[in-house]
Amino acid sequence: MRVAFIAACVALGPITAWADDPGSGLYQGTVIVTGTDMRSRPDGIRAAFRAVLVKASGDPSLLSDNRLGRAEDDAAAGVQDFFYEDRMSQIPVHDEQGSRDRPYDLTVRFAPDAVASALAETGRKIWSGDRPSLLFRIVVRDRGGDYALTADGHASERAREALADAGRRFAMRIVLPPTLDDAKPDAIAFGPVLVPGAAGIGGELAWSDRAHGWVGAWELTDAGAVHRWRIEGASLDEAFRDAVGGAMKILSGNGEPG
Repeated sequence: MRVAFIAACVALGPITAWADDPGSGLYQGTVIVTGTDMRSRPDGIRAAFRAVLVKASGDPSLLSDNRLGRAEDDAAAGVQDFFYEDRMSQIPVHDEQGSRDRPYDLTVRFAPDAVASALAETGRKIWSGDRPSLLFRIVVRDRGGDYALTADGHASERAREALADAGRRFAMRIVLPPTLDDAKPDAIAFGPVLVPGAAGIGGELAWSDRAHGWVGAWELTDAGAVHRWRIEGASLDEAFRDAVGGAMKILSGNGEPG
């Protein structure tokens, strides 16, 4: 996991942020495919293109937009380059599963003009300009107890990884506050931070046996308006994708989550 420190934004405590510079990977998408031959490459390119359209526009609803059929079929024409990364690189090749049917990450970079043209067909456009950082203040409630999701809490590692992945997927900078050193043992508290221009996301993520998964309740305040949305019965990765993707949709002007 790559970690970056934003020292210039710190006022009252350290902040740790995940996700690369959003602009650096705005036009590239990564998907999992089987093998490196042409069996799965066309479908992989189409899936990567749709992921890029979501990231570039700031609108997660494009994942299910049927109007992208023709644009996806023409996605290969907009490819600038691509490469494969072996997901089993630490496992020796020893059988059919380890060679021809080996899983790979396929990363595809597309021409900006191709992305802009495909978005225009759906009435959308590239979300240009600087994207605000997302400052999360989330309480996690699981079977092992409750804790604040912070940049340095030991109980937060798996949740931090899931949140970092969501940030990279949507090209959004994720910022977490530090643990408050002088918090009472029975208190859930975040260290104070100041990130100029950041959008704050609050809420909680709770495990639910009834929902057979995680239940996330999110709240974002933007330009004086309070936006709330939720997800139920999700995996940890799905829950944080819902939080980051929902915030991205609001901030990009593409409407409300859901």
